[in-house]
Amino acid sequence: IGGQLLVRHSLIRYSARDSIRYDLQQQIVFLFGAARVVYGDIELTADRIEYRFKQEEARAFGAPDSTGAVGGKPVFIESGHRIEADSIRYNFRSKKGLIKEVRTSEQESYVQARVSKRHANGEVHSKGGTFTTCDRPHPHYYFRASRMMVIPDDKIVSGAAVMKIGPVPTPLVLPFGFFPNKKNGSAGILF
Repeated sequence: IGGQLLVRHSLIRYSARDSIRYDLQQQIVFLFGAARVVYGDIELTADRIEYRFKQEEARAFGAPDSTGAVGGKPVFIESGHRIEADSIRYNFRSKKGLIKEVRTSEQESYVQARVSKRHANGEVHSKGGTFTTCDRPHPHYYFRASRMMVIPDDKIVSGAAVMKIGPVPTPLVLPFGFFPNKKNGSAGILF
C-alpha cells in the first residue's frame, strides 16, 4: 500500500505493509507495518510512521510484538549515512530532528546517545552518550560523555568524558575531547 504527494516541487513517496490511515482534517497519514517515507535523498523506515503534511514532519517509532520486545525501530538514511534510533522526529522543511536512543557510525567511530538534536547543517548535538572505535553492540571500551557534538566529516567534540573498559571506569577522565571524524583518517584522540 502506498502513495505519493508533491510538496514544494519535491515528491514525497510513502508506503506501508499493513495499512495506511488518513486523517484529512488534521492532514496526517498514519503508516503501519514496515512503513517507509522517501523525500529526495532521505529515506525513513520504521514499524510505525506519522507524516504531518502541514508541518512536513515525520514521527517514526517501533512497535512492541506479542512478547513486549520493540521491533521495527526507525532507520534514517540520508546520502548513504545511516542512523538507527528508538524514535525519530524529523522536519523535512527545516531539516532538523529530535532523535532518542540514537546509534550510528561516524567514519571509524561508533556513537550512541540518549537524546540528540540534528541541525539543518548536519551537526548533531547529544546529551549523555558514548563513543568508541569498537564495532560490537556492547563495546569492550568506550568514552562516556555528558554531552557531545558530532560535526560530519570533521570531528566529534565532547564535554567531560570518562574512559570505560567494559562497565569499569578507568582513571582516564577528560574535561573535554576532540576526536577525529574524517574519511580516510586515523582513529584516536587528538591531544
